[in-house]
Amino acid sequence: MSVAKQAAQDAQQMTGKAVVSQVKKLVKLSQQMERKVGGLEDRLKEAKEEHRKLIEDELPDVMKKAGLQEFTTDDGMKVVLKIDTFASISKVNKEAALVWLRKYNYDDLIKATTTIRFDRGQDAIREKVEASCVKNKLEFEQAEQVHGQSLKAFIKSVLDERSTAKKPGLKRLNPPEKLFGIFVKTVAKITSSKGD
Repeated sequence: MSVAKQAAQDAQQMTGKAVVSQVKKLVKLSQQMERKVGGLEDRLKEAKEEHRKLIEDELPDVMKKAGLQEFTTDDGMKVVLKIDTFASISKVNKEAALVWLRKYNYDDLIKATTTIRFDRGQDAIREKVEASCVKNKLEFEQAEQVHGQSLKAFIKSVLDERSTAKKPGLKRLNPPEKLFGIFVKTVAKITSSKGD
């Protein structure tokens, strides 16, 4: 049984000052757990960054210097260097990137979200959504975005298609690198031959 559950059970059997003392103890325990969670989240973030550096920088660099494209360890872990594509749209480039995607008919990558604020009792209006918002002068926000994985897949396919020139139209399609934050990098892909 957890400390918190035990403390809660103890509190049910207490009265007066003992209950107040138990509540104080639980509040203190909650604060300690909150700090512990925060520390673990920080450590997880650091560990993810260390792992990223290992598979994107250090391991590929060492393998390239040794002239290795693949390597299998004694315990069956297989490392393969592969080219990976990365892309992201910064806040500064968002509007221009959306214009570019629309111009070249890739607006299906753009996902739009509309957020509408309603007061209590406005359920009937809520059902009419955006058209009613303008008519009833309700405030609303509209946001558009391109999902990171969709953008990555799109950029990768354009770059792959351009390099193999299967589609003549794609050969001319040249997504701006700065606008879409495009970079191509060799990363290490590690798999276990044991299926781990």
